[in-house]
Amino acid sequence: MNDSLGEHTCIIQGVTVNITCDDALSSLLSDYFHMFSPSQDILERTTLNYSLNIVDDLPSIPRNITSSIETPYVTYFRNDEKVYTQLRDGSFIVFDSIMHRAEGFLKKTTLKNPALVYALVGSSILEGLTYYGKYLIHAAALQGDGVGILVSGDGGCGKTTTTLGLVREGFQYVSDDSLFLRDDSGVISVSPLYNQINVDQDLADRFPELAMNMPVTIEEGTKEPFDLDRLYPGSFINSLKPDVLFFPEIVSGRKSTLEPVSQIDAFTLLLNQTILSLDISAGREHLKVIEKLVKQTRAFRLWSGTDIFENPKKLVELINETVVNCGYC
Repeated sequence: MNDSLGEHTCIIQGVTVNITCDDALSSLLSDYFHMFSPSQDILERTTLNYSLNIVDDLPSIPRNITSSIETPYVTYFRNDEKVYTQLRDGSFIVFDSIMHRAEGFLKKTTLKNPALVYALVGSSILEGLTYYGKYLIHAAALQGDGVGILVSGDGGCGKTTTTLGLVREGFQYVSDDSLFLRDDSGVISVSPLYNQINVDQDLADRFPELAMNMPVTIEEGTKEPFDLDRLYPGSFINSLKPDVLFFPEIVSGRKSTLEPVSQIDAFTLLLNQTILSLDISAGREHLKVIEKLVKQTRAFRLWSGTDIFENPKKLVELINETVVNCGYC
């Protein structure tokens, strides 16, 4: 183990995250925390403490696992009061849900892939935040004409495209992909995880103003961060209360439509875009927040056709015709 240690402190959603780590991790974590959206407030007595170590031999992990969740990069599993997040190469972080402390053990080879380090550290931190009522969901959030819109769905469904198109038409945005849900005295609001949007080559070509109309090349299969508020000053807002839920799906037809979705279906669709804590109590509170969100909003399936692709103004017209003018909000 490396005796040279560094320390990092980051405020995420008002929660202070303290990390002690080997120097080999310091620069990676500095870059990682820089991507998070700055917190507006610091909540008292809300702290997560992490100790991360680079090791030659990984410690053994208990086999009596009570529950588990597998994601593309990280597997979560629970043993008594401890939640483990583990990469496929065996590197892992164990989080104590009672003490709100975590200890991690990473292979030296893991550091060669920053994306894996971010996935491991980030997944454990997100698990820790659930104990303070901060629940991550994959969704974009925008506001226009006094209406708060949450756009949720799988990758590639059009969240970033919708965000860029609506901001270009004067909407404000919170995020294009990752949001935290929180219960503010019975009203569910959202705030951002990251302070930038991520764009692939296709979107860079369709929205050339992102690079100030200069040619930009983005490697296939990757995305580049852009500060949308710099291009459209005042477009970023730190939070909003959702009034409407959109679940986009790209279709081959030319004309886009909005179709009402039942509360049960909306609940299920939102549940597919989040990861519940393996802690029973935290998971139960998470479900309550999603239920409240569904009850305070109207939900629609957005069948996204080529008309929106060619002219984002069509989406604004559709929102006004179907949502605002029909009195759904």
